[in-house]
Amino acid sequence: MPKDRDLISLLEAGAVATPEKPLYSFLDRELRCTDTLTYKSLFDEALVLACQLQRCGLNRTPVLLIQQKNIEFVRSFWACLLAGAWPMPCARPRGKKWSQLLTLAVQSRAAAIMTSSAIARLIPAQALLPVPIVVSDTTPAGMPIDIGELNKVWVRPSICADDIAFIQYTSGSMSNPKGVVITHGNVMSNLAAISRAFSCSDRDIGLSWLPLHHDMGLIGHVLQPVFAGIHNYFLNPTDFLANPCLWIEAISTFHVTIAGGPAFSYGFCTRQRRHQTGKLQLDQWRIAYCGADRIAAETLRQFERRYAESGFKRDAWFPCYGLAESTLFVCGTKGVGLSTGVDGNEHYVCIGALDDGDSCGDADIKVVDPVSRMVCLEGDIGEIWVASDSVSPGYYHQSILSRQSFNLLIEGRGAYFRTGDLGFIVNRHLYFTGSLKNVIKVRGRSLHAEDIETLLQLETLDTGLQRCVAVGIQVDNVDSFVILAEHRSRRPTQQLTGIGQLQRQLKNLVCDTFGVTPHAVLILPSASLPVSSSGKPVRSLCLDIYNDLTKTPCNKSSIMPRGLTHSPMEAGSNA
Repeated sequence: MPKDRDLISLLEAGAVATPEKPLYSFLDRELRCTDTLTYKSLFDEALVLACQLQRCGLNRTPVLLIQQKNIEFVRSFWACLLAGAWPMPCARPRGKKWSQLLTLAVQSRAAAIMTSSAIARLIPAQALLPVPIVVSDTTPAGMPIDIGELNKVWVRPSICADDIAFIQYTSGSMSNPKGVVITHGNVMSNLAAISRAFSCSDRDIGLSWLPLHHDMGLIGHVLQPVFAGIHNYFLNPTDFLANPCLWIEAISTFHVTIAGGPAFSYGFCTRQRRHQTGKLQLDQWRIAYCGADRIAAETLRQFERRYAESGFKRDAWFPCYGLAESTLFVCGTKGVGLSTGVDGNEHYVCIGALDDGDSCGDADIKVVDPVSRMVCLEGDIGEIWVASDSVSPGYYHQSILSRQSFNLLIEGRGAYFRTGDLGFIVNRHLYFTGSLKNVIKVRGRSLHAEDIETLLQLETLDTGLQRCVAVGIQVDNVDSFVILAEHRSRRPTQQLTGIGQLQRQLKNLVCDTFGVTPHAVLILPSASLPVSSSGKPVRSLCLDIYNDLTKTPCNKSSIMPRGLTHSPMEAGSNA
């Protein structure tokens, strides 16, 4: 582990020790390498922008970071760090909804927005009047470009472990996005934990298609390569979504050893029927991590079977668990371990062996009843609570919410963060079952929305459906739920043949498997469901879509995990 305790020292050390070693390479949709940044070239190019930020007085202030190109993102992110500013990565607003950006800028008290000239031209002049824009791809007049001169101008920030490094916004899939404060100590601790869990070395090669404004892409593939000396390749997220096979082909072409993503990304690749798997070479892929969402064991099995002839090995799987409030990584484990849990019906994938110090680092993980705040018995489902050096000190400018969620005691001890996620522990192995807010109550039973959605996605591969969301509702004060399914076609669904039969098929699948029938099933055109910046469905808005389309207002269903008699929100949970 490097002795450096802050990110600036980490990049400086790499630029001195291995200045010409390739660090980041950027691929186009033909898998051609368009640009490569070495340690030194990254430092030099980021220094130019850092001096520009310092010239604007942006030191120890938050800066919203909006970049569409990966290379512009990494330059700008490191420039903010070198300037002593606090980068706040966020997604470019969809369409013309720039008012949301203004709201975020005001709520976060951002001192500036750093973006490219192309994006800056799209921002309506009236939208961001109080927030200045710093353009990252244009050098202002009077700014020296000679590195020697810049080193004389640059004021190196004085950093300690407790200083803010950046502010990571949560995905907003369950609520409004929250800014998570990540200190230099947090991120260095988390990078060390990932390095141990993945057994990283400077011989590894990484690849990512993940959005860099989100924690998995940022920590795992922008910061981890600098920490461990990894050469990382980047695909554009839109290129991956247009052709998921590019990801697998790039892993083969560039002999990638570490790559991963949410479970749905593996499912996308499995469904590509025209892929010539025999021409691929995947035997060097030693860490295929999988996280972010509930992991369906069948999704992993289908991928494994599909790419076995290309050399993909079963022991490459690394299911893991993490969240922005713990910087990124909490725990993980090699291989696919399964447990049926207390109900004996569903197979859950193990996401951490708690006695394995390399895979779980210094994380202290408990499963807790969210109402009584007592540790659950073995096998009982409860809320996952985490304590470690990677856990954030709190949400940015949200002190009340921070007090409800961070530095909590269990039986009078510890400083835990309550994640809002549900799971259970069996034989010191942790299993993730879903989100506390995704538990649907129907006829006295508790169902996980993720279980329903996983079933539909696995059983309807050939129907044209690409995303399904189950949302709990109340109809005439009776608990029920609805299913909103997104079709790959952009045509109005009433113009598609067989829609009625598809709706009945979804209802029957749910009824046969779970013994309950959804109140309604709606099939929507492509891109109809609201998604967060990380691509997760925003469930709080899905009911609004149902109400608007059916003109029959429904209330959200009561939501509480199995065995509880009070709403978790009454206990002060943010979950």
